[in-house]
Amino acid sequence: MKQELQDKLVEKYPKIFVNIDKTIYQSCMSWGIECGDGWYKIIDNLCLIIQKTSDEEGNEQVVAAQIKEKFGGLRFYVDGANKEQDENITFAENLSNSTCETCGSMENVFQTDGWIKTICKKCDEKQQKRNEKIRYKSLCDRVGRSEDYANMTIKDQWREDENLGILDWDGTEKWLDEHGK
Repeated sequence: MKQELQDKLVEKYPKIFVNIDKTIYQSCMSWGIECGDGWYKIIDNLCLIIQKTSDEEGNEQVVAAQIKEKFGGLRFYVDGANKEQDENITFAENLSNSTCETCGSMENVFQTDGWIKTICKKCDEKQQKRNEKIRYKSLCDRVGRSEDYANMTIKDQWREDENLGILDWDGTEKWLDEHGK
């Protein structure tokens, strides 16, 4: 989660986030809130309910022990929760399974394969494009290609590949000329 959103939660609910400044040996909250910005509203509403029941009903103060994404869902670990507060936490965790962790949308949400992530179709497409650019740049770096390789004509791409020793140019230029590439 972005630092600014985390700071808003800590400022709104200082009693819940009392462990945020402790060391990693004292609390897992020292790592911060380890999930995407899309779950901010879920966490904010959950904290509002938890704090309200702690203050108004005289319950023990609930303290966040760790908040993170695990297996594509929100995990909200606390100390001091009663049964009602535990049920609210379970509800919020279940709600995260149908809410995009990136943007907060509840439309076209699914869980990815591999490293499980709960994401909407729109955010997944953006992520795929970003990943493809990263993979392409990495490939260009490994073989020494220029980054504008994709924008070159086929003939220029083949010439660059020949100069790098990736491709044998003999006969290729004639084929390209014959096929108008």
